[in-house]
Amino acid sequence: MKNITFFKPPYPFNRSGWSRICMIMRLIIVLIIISSLTVSAKSFSQKVDLSVKNASVQRILDQIRKQTGCSFLWNKETFLGLPTVSVQLHDVNLQTAVQEVLRDLPLTFNIHGNVVFIKRNKKVESRTLNVVDAPLPKLQEITGTIVDSATGKPLAGVSIKVKGKQSGTSSDDNGHFSLNADEDAQLEISYVGYNAKLVKINGRSSIKVALSATDSWLNELVVVGYGTQKKIDVTGAVSSVDMTALSNRPVTNATDALAGLSPGLTVSNRGGNTPGFESQTILIRGQGTLNNASPLVVIDGMTGGSISDINPQDIANISILKDAASSAIYGSRAANGVILITTKKGKAGVSNVTYSGNISAEKVSKRLNLVTDYADFMEIQNAGLKANGQAPRFSQGKIDEWRSDGGKNPTVYPNTDWQDDIYRDPSVVQNHNISAIGGSDKMRYNLSYGYIDNPGMIYNTNYKRNQLRANVDIDIKPWLTVGTNLFGYIDANNPSSDVAAAGGDVIWGFGAFNTV
Repeated sequence: MKNITFFKPPYPFNRSGWSRICMIMRLIIVLIIISSLTVSAKSFSQKVDLSVKNASVQRILDQIRKQTGCSFLWNKETFLGLPTVSVQLHDVNLQTAVQEVLRDLPLTFNIHGNVVFIKRNKKVESRTLNVVDAPLPKLQEITGTIVDSATGKPLAGVSIKVKGKQSGTSSDDNGHFSLNADEDAQLEISYVGYNAKLVKINGRSSIKVALSATDSWLNELVVVGYGTQKKIDVTGAVSSVDMTALSNRPVTNATDALAGLSPGLTVSNRGGNTPGFESQTILIRGQGTLNNASPLVVIDGMTGGSISDINPQDIANISILKDAASSAIYGSRAANGVILITTKKGKAGVSNVTYSGNISAEKVSKRLNLVTDYADFMEIQNAGLKANGQAPRFSQGKIDEWRSDGGKNPTVYPNTDWQDDIYRDPSVVQNHNISAIGGSDKMRYNLSYGYIDNPGMIYNTNYKRNQLRANVDIDIKPWLTVGTNLFGYIDANNPSSDVAAAGGDVIWGFGAFNTV
């Protein structure tokens, strides 16, 4: 039988050579184990001293990070719904400190080198909560009728709401209503064109309420293009803006102040919130289908002006003509409605000097919790690569070099929180107005000055504005009056604001870029 050789090494077998190779492999394995133990020993040897009461888990872990230099990793759902924690630690290592913080919480952790991974348990044991049964308020059914106090006729669609509660209802066609409320509740009853009323139940199960009509608004004067009329005599669709509500709004733009003050009037801003670059759009009764749907704006009898150019504190009256009747006065330009604005005039009598102003603070409502220390970022990157079976990206020497600098040389070793370099915290907005109104039998005047300073929440978007108005009327003859309505403004934007308004970058020269 013939022998068959399946493999024949190209070199003669040497037993001493193989023994030397096996010895080298054993030595490498021993060195790897020793280095791992050294890294773990270094992490566990760092001591923690901490005493905190009723703090969130994230806050406590952040203090441990500052004391040990370790990094913590978790996802955004890890700490949702967890209670506050109180711990008192003295000279304990990292593992013991984390165990005490996470005790009785549905969380687990693993320490790999200088990084602590925290995750939530998949199965959370239910906890028994001791709840004290509080006595519920005794509810009873309340029925009633809403009628007109003058005619006695029932009112349909009247709003009835329990004061301080979300429950409520409305009256039917016969003025009847029914709802559940406790015996000591109060009902807020309101209806368009009627005075609102507050009714105490006082244990009653049935009530009857009479509402009186509001007559004062019918006698209010409105501007209709060719003069003034009482609302009760107006037959067209005309609405007037309550100037008290306008003056109470802390706004610097008259167009923004109109939002929500008149039915059918829509104000939108398409230019963003960059100070000085707002682009408001005003529509009356919705968007049109042909060409420009913006209404005609008439300021003190002159067309072509912009509402945004007027100081809100200088406005005396705003009337809105909504229907086609306004075209009889202003022609086809009034097809989309007319906004008539009358500014304040001087009055004969004692002169008055008035000051109004407001100072407000703006800040970003929510900021991201970012890693702003580059050394921590490099360690987290390396830990993630190692967990994925890949080689680390940054050398330990470079990490130690970055951390040992401690911010002494920010150009070479920057640790930048870009949110601090972008956002003002806070942005203080100032708005000041002063006016002098008065006159005599022959002359009347209104002089006003306004100043706006809005630095913007984002750096390099600051805006300043100075505006002046002078309304003067002089009676030359009983049949001749000469006057002037003069206004103007000077504003200044940061050169970068126009870039921001177009959606561009407004950050110039902040921070430094350095490769690792």
